[in-house]
Amino acid sequence: MSERKISVASRRSSIQGDGPPGVVLQTGMSSQDDTESGTYSSVRMARPSMANIAAFRKFSRKTSVAGFGRPILKIKPKLENTYKMAPDTNIRFNSTRVEKMLDDILNSMLDDKRYDPKTASSLAASIAETAKHRSKLMGFERHKFVTHVAIGNIYDQGASITSRCLWDSRNDNFASAYYRNASLYAVATVYAIYFE
Repeated sequence: MSERKISVASRRSSIQGDGPPGVVLQTGMSSQDDTESGTYSSVRMARPSMANIAAFRKFSRKTSVAGFGRPILKIKPKLENTYKMAPDTNIRFNSTRVEKMLDDILNSMLDDKRYDPKTASSLAASIAETAKHRSKLMGFERHKFVTHVAIGNIYDQGASITSRCLWDSRNDNFASAYYRNASLYAVATVYAIYFE
């Protein structure tokens, strides 16, 4: 196992040190080139505040029960952004799969329903939540989902539902499904917006 010292960021910009002595990060990789081997080349850790240190010391004095050692103060490293500007090909939003999922949801939740203006809004909200939850389970990482469901009554009239979005046409996408029975219609849309 190789050992590396962690540089701890100071509160004052004029102090740049290696941090307290004895702070060591152990990695299980060999000390080859950092970019190829996957070892941590620079890990920035926040220095604990004085209140945290005082609380830690107070807590450690109170733990004198046999069998319990002193608690370990762990500091999570801050990870840097990856600056990925496009999704990987295996996790790109697949509108065909999502449209099939939306069809299944609409068919199962609206199969025997009649239009009721009192329950239509809560039914649309539950369909939207179900669609958003199942879209997240499909494994499209780094995507934010917006779901929109419209339910209306059929009175031999025409209806047009449109939407406008400001997005990146290469990475963002949407899927939409339509359902109709004797008394109601429903249009469900899931928008997938890629984010870094």
